[in-house]
Amino acid sequence: MKKIIFEQTGNIIMILLLTLGMIQTVLTATVNKGPFSFSFEFGIFWFLFLGWLIIFGIARFWYGKKKNNEGYSTKKGEFSTEDEREELISKKASLITFKMLISLWIVLLFLCFGLGLFVTDTKTFQSMVIGMLGGSLIIGFLTYLIVWITLDSKD
Repeated sequence: MKKIIFEQTGNIIMILLLTLGMIQTVLTATVNKGPFSFSFEFGIFWFLFLGWLIIFGIARFWYGKKKNNEGYSTKKGEFSTEDEREELISKKASLITFKMLISLWIVLLFLCFGLGLFVTDTKTFQSMVIGMLGGSLIIGFLTYLIVWITLDSKD
């Protein structure tokens, strides 16, 4: 169970920083129509994201090399299994997570169309869409984590 908590926590932090970095880039971007030019800034969230990628990558490598790592593989991540029971739990948790994510993305798609009618500022709309997508991925990682822990504790 530690490997799932480790992997999903790292993924949630990574998606959060990536989402914040993309929103920051959208909000600081400027576009000139004639002559055409654009500029944007890489803010603090992009540096935090890159730092987290390095730290999490090293932590995953070390955790994979540890002797008592519950069958954790850096290549398989949260799909690492120690036995058949964990493999079945991973499959069930993935199926539930994908069903939830597809339903959520359908709702978010219609919400984006609806918001597009009312939000006139392009940067605000783009930031909202990026936030909704990042939030949905975080919800997906949390769903996988919660379902995995729930199914693991039933046995």
